[in-house]
Amino acid sequence: LIPSDVGRPLSDLAGRIEYPEMMRDAQRASDQLEQSNREVRAGDRWFLARVLPYRTADDRIGGVVFTFLDITSRRLAESALRELLRQAPGESRARQLLGVTLLELQRPAEALAQFDAIAAHMPSPQLHFNRAIALRAIGRDAEALAAFENAVALAPDIVSAWEQIGRLRLQLERNEAAIEALQRAIALQPRRAATHNELGVALHRLGRTEAALAAFDAALALQPADADALNNRGNALHDLRHMHEALACF
Repeated sequence: LIPSDVGRPLSDLAGRIEYPEMMRDAQRASDQLEQSNREVRAGDRWFLARVLPYRTADDRIGGVVFTFLDITSRRLAESALRELLRQAPGESRARQLLGVTLLELQRPAEALAQFDAIAAHMPSPQLHFNRAIALRAIGRDAEALAAFENAVALAPDIVSAWEQIGRLRLQLERNEAAIEALQRAIALQPRRAATHNELGVALHRLGRTEAALAAFDAALALQPADADALNNRGNALHDLRHMHEALACF
């Protein structure tokens, strides 16, 4: 964009890129509050176009936001890997790299197909982890949880896998199991505020309010402006009848 573009209709700008669905995606984001991701082309460059509804400070929809991520190098990598696999279909390493590239291109179903093609004879921790990411992205959460668990069974030090396991168990109301996973993640990497906050949520659900409060405090020590942790801390303090302290969190 250039300064003279300000105030012009969006349709006037669409001609610079091959994006015939631009107005439709903008309308969907504004009317139905749906995010969309689409690969578009501008000359010899490729971009991942992402459209989101724009929320104002008072939580009203005030328009839409377009972001364009240059994915040219990933598209070139995809083409090169597909050509390599056309010539050598059994090249498992290339197939795994193609799956990772497709994940980066926000095409998880295609990525999963590549991972599944080699899962039987290449059961590495990273493959299980990548499969889990793809499964989660397409909403197959129970299978994603099993894949993350397979990853840590082979490599117990994958912090992000333990975090994802904790998050999914929490989502499935398996709170004791979530606590175990989140504590494993914290032992490996103690400086992630979100993990402490999620641990606090699981503890609070089980009525272990003092321990939950300590977890929320640990999250806020790392990220003092974390609104979710502040709200959770306030709820824990309320349950402990510390009303003045609770009020300060909201």
